[in-house]
Amino acid sequence: MKGTASIIISMLLAGSITSCQSQKQIAAHRIVTNPLNLNYRFQPKDESRREAADPVLEYFKGYYYLFASKSGGYWRSDDLADWEYIPCTTIPTLEDYAPTILPIGDTLYFTTSSGKTQIFKNAHPEKDTWEPVNTKLTYRLHDPAFYRDDDGRVYMYWGCSDKEPIMGVEVAPQDGFKAIGEAKALIEHHGDKYGWEVPGKNNEEPRQGWNEGPCMLKHEGRYYLQYAAPGTQYRIYGDGIYVGDSPLGPFEYMEDNPFSFKPGGFIGGAGHGHTFRDKYGNYWHVASMTISVRHWFERRLGLFPVVVSSRKGMYAHTVWGDYPFYIPDRRVDFSGNNLCMGWNLLSYRKPVLASSSLAGYEPDKIFRIAVQTFDGVYDREVILKWLKNFYRRFFMQQFKRSCLPDGPKVGTVAVSPRGDLRMSSDSCVRIWMDQVEKLS
Repeated sequence: MKGTASIIISMLLAGSITSCQSQKQIAAHRIVTNPLNLNYRFQPKDESRREAADPVLEYFKGYYYLFASKSGGYWRSDDLADWEYIPCTTIPTLEDYAPTILPIGDTLYFTTSSGKTQIFKNAHPEKDTWEPVNTKLTYRLHDPAFYRDDDGRVYMYWGCSDKEPIMGVEVAPQDGFKAIGEAKALIEHHGDKYGWEVPGKNNEEPRQGWNEGPCMLKHEGRYYLQYAAPGTQYRIYGDGIYVGDSPLGPFEYMEDNPFSFKPGGFIGGAGHGHTFRDKYGNYWHVASMTISVRHWFERRLGLFPVVVSSRKGMYAHTVWGDYPFYIPDRRVDFSGNNLCMGWNLLSYRKPVLASSSLAGYEPDKIFRIAVQTFDGVYDREVILKWLKNFYRRFFMQQFKRSCLPDGPKVGTVAVSPRGDLRMSSDSCVRIWMDQVEKLS
């Protein structure tokens, strides 16, 4: 017994935990969960709330740099797990929405949504020493996104509207990012064809949603142009993909969109994100997640592993995204490993009883109304038989309706099974069956 205790204590002191799924020792500091553990800043205006959204993340000079809207600064990390906050005062447009960054050589470039486009640069972003670039890009950018191709050519994408398309143009970094040629419309609105673009808690509103937050990724010679829809305040906020053979298209809609989607769980939403490769070659997607209780822009950031392949397309692992997972320190095949630690809530597979119920709607009332309704059609014995079957099957099959982890509902009550109805998958039917057995 003493030997066993010594082993456990030694493991904890060494800061390593064994995953019950992978059976590998994982350093404790590399076990994380969503939303990311960052010092989300309180916003000085409107209702008091913390907020960070519209993230962009790039690897530069041995560190990952993470920028997000309304954060008063940015973060850096050498492992995607532990983040150091860098306050910033040398970028006047930092408080505008939807930042984007671009590494070129030994310099990191920055811009954001603003009335007049202004780009900044910093060769040492670990320090708050940003300098303005003599910017010659005259397009007014909403939700901008830099992209640098393998041949060194640079492109700018932008768009944030329920009417205007996602746009793109080639730019010349050596000449103040001046546009080369005319901008092209790349992604139009198609809420009539693609239901996930339709706004509303359940995509039910009869109007076009907001297409926004573009991002470009190249894989095996093909270009994946990403965009977000239908609105940042919804748990159904996700990211879709168009695929083409050129940075400026034409592009073809990917039929299994959205590739990043998380309407359920403790915290929902996985839109207006940025897909990037880590230093080992793994793809990740950092995205906006919504709380939207105190304010509809009360948001956080989530990080999800991404699979990109010519055979399986592109998709982000979001289903267990708010349960503990680990950040790998090597190349990993995410199509066969979603990094989940296999940990569950302490209530997993435990008997559960309701803490409250709605008085007057117990099984005896349903039975009484059913007898009156079907009088002359079915006798009491038949009705009672199927009432028992209903309760038993309803509870036994609840896990099939819960396609995402059980989680609390925060805010106003709703009963949508797509994200707002909260019933535990392992609820115990006994309390209802005890009442049914007393009926005759």
